Amino acid sequence: MPADPPRSRMTRWRAGSLIVVHLLIGLHFLHWQMAGRTLAPIEPSEMFDTLHLGILTVGFLFMAGMVLATSLVGRFFCSWGCHILALQDLSAWLLGKLGIRATPIRSRVLLWVPPLAVVYLFVWPQLQRLLQGQALPALHVVTDPDGWTSFTTTDLLRSFPGLGMTLFTFALCGFAMVYFLGSRSFCSYACPYGAIFAGAERLAPLRIIAGPGECSQCNLCMTSCMSSVRVIEEVQQFGAVLNSHCMKDLDCISVCPTDALKIGFTKPPLLRSWRGPRAAARGYDFSMGEDLLMAGVFVFTLPVIRGLYDAVSLLLALAMTALLAYFVVVSLRLVREPGVRLGNFQLKVARKLTPVGWGFALLVSLLGLLLLHSTFIRYHRVAGQHALAQWQPSLNSNRQDPAVSESDHAIVSPGIALRVEAKALAHLELAYRWGLFRPPGLRRELATIYLQAGWPAKARGQLVALLGQDPGDLVNRLRLGRLWLQEGHLNLARQQFEQTLAALGDSSEPAGRTWHERIVRGSAHFSLGDVEARRGRQQQALRQFALAVRDNPQDAEALLALGAMQAATGRLEEAAASFQASLQLRPDSAAAHNNLAAILVRLGRKEGALEHYRQSLARLPDNPQACCQAGLLLVDLGKLDEAEGLFRQALACQPNDVTAHAGLAKVFARRGEPEKAAWHRRQAARLHRQALPAGQQAP
Repeated sequence: MPADPPRSRMTRWRAGSLIVVHLLIGLHFLHWQMAGRTLAPIEPSEMFDTLHLGILTVGFLFMAGMVLATSLVGRFFCSWGCHILALQDLSAWLLGKLGIRATPIRSRVLLWVPPLAVVYLFVWPQLQRLLQGQALPALHVVTDPDGWTSFTTTDLLRSFPGLGMTLFTFALCGFAMVYFLGSRSFCSYACPYGAIFAGAERLAPLRIIAGPGECSQCNLCMTSCMSSVRVIEEVQQFGAVLNSHCMKDLDCISVCPTDALKIGFTKPPLLRSWRGPRAAARGYDFSMGEDLLMAGVFVFTLPVIRGLYDAVSLLLALAMTALLAYFVVVSLRLVREPGVRLGNFQLKVARKLTPVGWGFALLVSLLGLLLLHSTFIRYHRVAGQHALAQWQPSLNSNRQDPAVSESDHAIVSPGIALRVEAKALAHLELAYRWGLFRPPGLRRELATIYLQAGWPAKARGQLVALLGQDPGDLVNRLRLGRLWLQEGHLNLARQQFEQTLAALGDSSEPAGRTWHERIVRGSAHFSLGDVEARRGRQQQALRQFALAVRDNPQDAEALLALGAMQAATGRLEEAAASFQASLQLRPDSAAAHNNLAAILVRLGRKEGALEHYRQSLARLPDNPQACCQAGLLLVDLGKLDEAEGLFRQALACQPNDVTAHAGLAKVFARRGEPEKAAWHRRQAARLHRQALPAGQQAP
């Protein structure tokens, strides 16, 4: 074999292909920045929305197309089009420039990680649905849910982490995994999509097969293969490369000096009775005990690391766990064996640790302490979230006004709610107090509990800090504004609502905005209308409520507020229309029925008003004001018995109600019972005088 193996001619072609892929990614991002809306992410992770929600996505269609192509021609996409593989190959190339050759490790356990991840991500949720008697989600196209559609989006980066976590992911999945576990170790030991492609590749008839020349046994094909495939051994034994890790780099064909290899069609592996030789030929770098130890580490650490501080994705967690499992085995060898080497570093020689070995031992000890700390934080965060989920069916309530507290979603009795609330708060506060980071999600959960528990100062502190971390969190900006409003700080509340509207930009084209933007904008206008109403600026409040309804015509509360302001400014017909529209959205609203009845009385439609009063009292029978209003209308209509019942119902709720006594006086006067009428008039007059401020005389 020559001292300097020839360089594959395919390397530059493949590098060029991967550069073009990244240029296309850059153009996609640029188009989004310039147009504001672009094609949805061409990303396999978008499959989750399809498989779990039934939403047809670009990522799902792309993945389906690539799987179909792989089943025909093999894993060309992995090596010629995957940006993560490009990162690994770039890392291996840079390490090579530094004189470091990435040596792959071979583990029985780690090879099972990607297929098990596929089952966990894509198969198990569907099985759960079937076991629970639920139907599988039906595929459907979405036009505009929360800012994105099946095929376009206004938030291209919606499924991507922030810049810091992205750089950390690149460093760990690229350089760290390549250095410690070998080139393309992420593909072999972490990537679930790679497992899907590996399964599809077993159907592909296009493979590396024997060429016209004779093999010279130079082994250049195997040394050039970055996927560590035993190329010529498989070709000689089976007539083709059957290993599903073959990613069709074509380097083996390019470097072969005798043309002993070529690409061509043959019987795919799935149709052969082939089993075992690949594993036997490869061998393993770990004993069975060491592999079982890595499996134990993997099972323990994956639930801890995944989702830690709301930052670690499953793919990153798989990569981190694979590295930790390997480090644990190296640490065990460091204790038991006389000599240990890790990559280019000698950790132990003649039963003595080298300085690098002591450094590695210190690093592993620190990682162990960090893992224990992370376990503590993760346990309390998950326990708090579980308790909070018992208290509320959903933290992400689908209310029309996202700034309103979700207190009316409680599904447990008050006593149990207090205990569950205390349990959730205890766990989440421990995670908050001892955590190395305070992620926005944790602050949102604490703010929710503080708001529900009636601790506005604590809730405000969390909301202010949350907006410092994420100024674009408009829902919680609205929450903070509503909190200021409830405490009477109108200027501070107004500032939050105006900042929300400013962040959403031009409001001249409501039809062109996304569903989420319309909901948030409508809520901001509704809240500004509340501010103006409290200041007595009826026209300004009317305008804001009208804008809230324009942005979100499905907001029954905004329609109710608009109707009340229209009534206050004398627009009775418009007010009646607004109340009727509110009732169409929320037929059980006692306030809307009561307000509509009052307007209909003023419009002279007394029979219609009476029906709405009855609807209101059927839903809220203990409202003395509504009882009196309905009773007075019944007196006018001559229905004295029903009127008397309502006035007495009002007195049962509020014994000193002046209107109820005055109403009963009218009832008895019409019946010809002057003594009873006079007694109730005296009671009404006495209560009225008692209610007057000191020094003021009754008219």
